[in-house]
Amino acid sequence: MAEEQTQGAYGLQVGSLEAGRAWIGRPGEPRIGEIDVNAAMIRQFVSAIRDPNPDYWREPPGVPPAMLTTWVTPQNWRPDRTTGPAAALLVAVPMPGDSMINISSEFEFFEPLRLGDRVSVVEEVEAISDEKETRVGPGHFLTMVARYRRQTGELVALQRNVILRFWARGGKADEGAERARGADGASRAGASVGAGGADGSPPLREATSAQATSVAPASMRRSSELAEGDVLPEQVDRLDVERVVASAASTWTFFGGHIDPDYARGVQGRDHVYLATGPLLGLLDAYVLNRLGRGAVLARRSIRMDRSLCAGDRMVLRGQLIRRWLDEERGRARKLVEVATTITGAGGRVCVRSTTTAELPD
Repeated sequence: MAEEQTQGAYGLQVGSLEAGRAWIGRPGEPRIGEIDVNAAMIRQFVSAIRDPNPDYWREPPGVPPAMLTTWVTPQNWRPDRTTGPAAALLVAVPMPGDSMINISSEFEFFEPLRLGDRVSVVEEVEAISDEKETRVGPGHFLTMVARYRRQTGELVALQRNVILRFWARGGKADEGAERARGADGASRAGASVGAGGADGSPPLREATSAQATSVAPASMRRSSELAEGDVLPEQVDRLDVERVVASAASTWTFFGGHIDPDYARGVQGRDHVYLATGPLLGLLDAYVLNRLGRGAVLARRSIRMDRSLCAGDRMVLRGQLIRRWLDEERGRARKLVEVATTITGAGGRVCVRSTTTAELPD
């Protein structure tokens, strides 16, 4: 007898835990981007997240690492396509839960993308957890691995992603969604329980001035002058609806939680529409790389999202340089630094924790 499957919002396939785990270790078909890496979309992205990095505003512009997944995101409609676009594997895997939240991501970058590149990705299910109790009720954590290549076959980046699949409000998660609200009535949807990562991993290091040995002045010093323990100047910003929606549009992330207040509030239990993952990564990259100075290049990035950053939130980004070292693993000496970053949102609560490794210029 065939496994019964249904469909959740945005084509999300719903099935049994056994059906989902049957996909573990089975690489999906390569998904090839429908467009080349291009300047127009880069400018739209950096405008939406307000990144002043001169490298993205020159001719030709550099390619923001945070746009990696954008280049393999299909267009919603094309006249030469009789069926819908090929679904990302995280949508196609049948498993319990009719909604999803991105919990954490790890990226390693090997080669920068260039204008004109055509990007492809091969995804694979690495693990699906047993049912866990979370702030939005019971759900399962889906761990995915994705390998991104340019048209020459060269590996440009590796991603490991953890997604929570759960029953949205109005489905089996009505009770769980109510539990997702704190005593003050503010939405907590999207966070995992406990101080560690969504999959039980240790927590990312949090930027804190308590560990600082010195404080960087408001006028940014050269990266060569920054020492372990130095605190980076904080950035305060207000997130409005236009910016959230523009950011989602710039990465073709037309999921309801990012563009539709009724879906974000009524189905997912959020306070308002919230930032998509790509623009959120762009904010983090801009904060770290611009403070490290011209020539700093992203090497690795780990991020955990404890709460969503919603329209109306006052965002405060804080960072601390926690390590400097010389790396020779790739056959050449690289000056690397590691920066721990946090973003707080409404009520001063930490929404995002990130650890970024950047290569400094010689």
